[in-house]
Amino acid sequence: MDFHKLCTFDFFSQVSGHYGYEGNFQDMVEKEFRRIKGVTYLDHAAATLYPESVIQNYSQDISTSLYGNPHSRSPSSRLTHDTVERVRYRILQHFSADPEQYSVIFTSGCTAALKLLAETFPWRSESVFSYLTDSHTSVVGMRALTSGLGATTLPVAPEDMENTSKNTTSNGDISCQTPHLFCFPAQSNFSGKKYPLSYVRGIQARSLNPASSYKGKWGTAGSHGRRSNVEKSYFGGGTAAAYLSGEDYYVPAESTSDRFEDGTVSFLDIIALNHSFDALYKLTGGMQWVQQHTFGLARFTYIILSSLRHGSGRPVAQIYPTSSLTVPTVDRMAALYNIHIRTGCFCNTGACQAFLGISNQQMKSNLQAGHVCGDDVDLVLGRPTGSVRVSFGFMSTFQDLDRERIDALTNSTSQRDASLQPITRENGATQEVKEAEEPREGAERSFGHEEEDGCSLTNIYIYPIKSCGAFEVQQWPLGPQGLLFDRSFMVVNVNGVCLSQKREARLCLIKPQILLKSNQLLLTASGMESICVPLETKTQSQVCQSKVCGDRVETLDCGDAVAQWLSDFLQQKCRLIRLSPDFTRDARKKKQPESSQGEASSSSGSSLSLVNEAQYLVINRASVEHIHRLIHNREELNADERLVLDVENVITRFRANLVVSAAEAFQEDNWSQLIIADTRFVVSGQCGRCHMIGIDQETGSKSKEPLMSLCALRSKGKVTFGVYLSHQLPQDSNVTTILKVGSRIQPKTLQT
Repeated sequence: MDFHKLCTFDFFSQVSGHYGYEGNFQDMVEKEFRRIKGVTYLDHAAATLYPESVIQNYSQDISTSLYGNPHSRSPSSRLTHDTVERVRYRILQHFSADPEQYSVIFTSGCTAALKLLAETFPWRSESVFSYLTDSHTSVVGMRALTSGLGATTLPVAPEDMENTSKNTTSNGDISCQTPHLFCFPAQSNFSGKKYPLSYVRGIQARSLNPASSYKGKWGTAGSHGRRSNVEKSYFGGGTAAAYLSGEDYYVPAESTSDRFEDGTVSFLDIIALNHSFDALYKLTGGMQWVQQHTFGLARFTYIILSSLRHGSGRPVAQIYPTSSLTVPTVDRMAALYNIHIRTGCFCNTGACQAFLGISNQQMKSNLQAGHVCGDDVDLVLGRPTGSVRVSFGFMSTFQDLDRERIDALTNSTSQRDASLQPITRENGATQEVKEAEEPREGAERSFGHEEEDGCSLTNIYIYPIKSCGAFEVQQWPLGPQGLLFDRSFMVVNVNGVCLSQKREARLCLIKPQILLKSNQLLLTASGMESICVPLETKTQSQVCQSKVCGDRVETLDCGDAVAQWLSDFLQQKCRLIRLSPDFTRDARKKKQPESSQGEASSSSGSSLSLVNEAQYLVINRASVEHIHRLIHNREELNADERLVLDVENVITRFRANLVVSAAEAFQEDNWSQLIIADTRFVVSGQCGRCHMIGIDQETGSKSKEPLMSLCALRSKGKVTFGVYLSHQLPQDSNVTTILKVGSRIQPKTLQT
């Protein structure tokens, strides 16, 4: 079938059967979800979006109504109690649950609810806690509690449960009252596979594995919520009808919800849920329409992705739950286009192992190699460690899935076979270049004399404010944390969270300069009057606690004047802070996967400013020129893009401190040390590139290059470029070390 025909709304309407809801769907999206204009949000399985009318109605409610603590008896307290009870009923009604049999207990989230279940189930030493291996970590983690209470843990693979269901026993001895519990997801959060709700009856009737093999009373997570099955030891904060502090005497509250909700519930959040139910039914008409809408979008996405092919004819993507192939770097390409998706194992290791074919030993080896849950390592030893999840909500549109955005996710791999680099053309010839083999570790050696003479320092860049523009100099002193004043400042939002170009691309348009003679930081930006900030620290400056890459740092606020200047330019409230001179941030040596080539950390023992990883980032001009040739050879690049993306433009996107000219492209990958102007620098690893290199540092606009070419070049998923350095300064503190452009560089490298 013609691909362009597939990418049409008419075809989508045919395969989905029904699009949207009654009324003008597009008007509803534009009115209720204006904040996602220009954003493609495809992570509704993690957290769906709320309509603006919910916020408006909720704000109006709490602004005009007086809600008090529900444990009191005042009129405001009774209003809160009655409203919360109304929400409980609406939840039961939403799930068609009988209020005479079920109670709603509010917890902080699903994980807390499952923890409460594990703590209150009436376990015995003969009890069995069983769960489907395709379960979220919140389910699997229950075994830590149940094992301590003497219960047996029994994981069951989906195929084992279904294959043995026909070889079952009868109910057997009904006099056995040993309680057992089985947990399974109604829908896998990894693959989207739906498991039949008939499992509940099958487990209770002991006609399904594992219940068929164990005598006793079997329940499931849902059935355990019945009032007759709950027990609890801890009491506090309104859970008791009566108790004595001087005697072991306690009578639980009569209401199930009162007994299980320790302390005061988050009643304002619960009241917000009441308005959310109103909006859900008003905007969609009911969950049946949401189901049709999201299924149609998912089916269309499946058709599109299934039709994409590499030049070799191999599929670009294979869709779970019937495959095991991931697309490396897709999350970075998606972020460049403001597409929000989820990557990894989604806290479901069992399903991840099953679909990717990863053994228990391999999972342990991945951990030993440095890969942990939630990191950005997508390959270890050439094997994928997770997948890409796309999920839809009732406000998702057909435009979220248009051809251009799909190209953004797939073009880095669809044009060429995944084992080859892009086509390179030299002297008019077309060649296919195989990926270079990984260098093996070995003894260090120095480059020959000819190579040393050809390697020099060509550019020095300082970034006084983290994520803001570069300040290029011809020479600059070194400090204990790297280039003097490099990343000494950063911009934070109203909540004290660091702003980066990933969230606010316009930061690159702020051009800071360090004026050493006047001891000032000068800020300029288009359309703004310049402003100066003193470099010295004032004793009355407000001390702030911030975080950089997980490290807690002590910072000082730079005052209201520059805060207002930044807020006016960025059009959001923010402040400028700087690293406290009395605070020392030591670099930690982080173990990295042996072959993943992810972001490397700096050498242990060095001191860091507000940088992410290391004191210095170095790139090789020859490597940039190689990337530049690849960019210009890409057929889909238009003439304007070729004109804008010259070598210097590409260099600025990598935001390096030092640019060097070596004899060959990617020669720096094997360096272990550098000597520049008699100062020794230690190479601490390669830089894992993020989507910030897709941001033009002069305009703030986004493009797919040079990240697209870099992804294709590092076709095995190792999207790295540049190396991190830490310095070894002279012991004499009175000596000032200065780097100068033009200095000769003497590299040492691992023997190849």
